[in-house]
Amino acid sequence: MRSHRLLALAIGVCLLVPALALAQGTPRDPDEYADYIAPYIGVNFGGDLFKSGVYEEFGKDNPRAMGLAVGFWGKGMISGELDFCYNPEFFGPKEIASNNDLMTVTASFVINPTIDFGSQRIRPYFLVGGGLMRARIEDFKILGKDVKNKGVVDVGGGVQYYFHPRIGVRADIRYFMGVGADDSKDSGWGWIEDWNYFRATIGVAFTF
Repeated sequence: MRSHRLLALAIGVCLLVPALALAQGTPRDPDEYADYIAPYIGVNFGGDLFKSGVYEEFGKDNPRAMGLAVGFWGKGMISGELDFCYNPEFFGPKEIASNNDLMTVTASFVINPTIDFGSQRIRPYFLVGGGLMRARIEDFKILGKDVKNKGVVDVGGGVQYYFHPRIGVRADIRYFMGVGADDSKDSGWGWIEDWNYFRATIGVAFTF
């Protein structure tokens, strides 16, 4: 239920912001406060990863996500972003696996127009990129200890709304797909067939 509310909020922001952009205003310098740092929270859901029987058996659904995005907008519509995300208790509650998590580090290519209205601005964006995914499980009653590293591809988009030259809000949704050599049967991860899932987040953006 909490994940559905978060997703609904993100969609609402995405729908509201373009309407506000129709307001007239004084354009700003496109290079002013172009880069940003954005801490966020959210949830993971959907895709093939969460269809695995392990989630139904252990009652673990929609694990939390928390992270930090650092963007370098550049002078035009093309820019880049680094994203660091930590997902605690990704594979189940502590009663099943005392310590378990999944971390992703990605670098993405971003297309992002800027819409100004008065002292405010909106930056919708689309991104695609990739990086590293690291899954860790300790004291799992089925598997024991294990760590798995894979490549990851991410694609998605969102919107940033700046109500102040240096402060704004950010809604983001993206799809992650684990890639690389599949040795899950050899390493004990055979209960996960596909490393694909969605992540929805909301956060605050600080420009500099």
